[in-house]
Amino acid sequence: MQSQPEQQALFDGARLRDEALVRLARANPDWNKWIKEVAIHISNQNGEVSTDELHVVADQFNRHPKEPRAYGCAFRPAKHWLKLGYKTSKRPECHARPIAKWWYQGERTT
Repeated sequence: MQSQPEQQALFDGARLRDEALVRLARANPDWNKWIKEVAIHISNQNGEVSTDELHVVADQFNRHPKEPRAYGCAFRPAKHWLKLGYKTSKRPECHARPIAKWWYQGERTT
């Protein structure tokens, strides 16, 4: 069982992450719109997508954000995406860390 301060720290961390993603999306709206469309396309085609695939497409089109963490903006708003689990990143700079696999479930009103 987590203590009250530990639980609050988790909530604070999630809030700060979400606020950062909003700032990143606003900093480059054209790129953000494009990468979301790429993510949706890959998810619809393959049944899942991760940031690894987004990096491949960004490399192919030479369209990179100024801030690498901006790739996470593709999976917002979260209510449109379902996290399927994790896989090991194949990108060397990620040092084989786990990254989320996502499925686009579409825009919902609930």
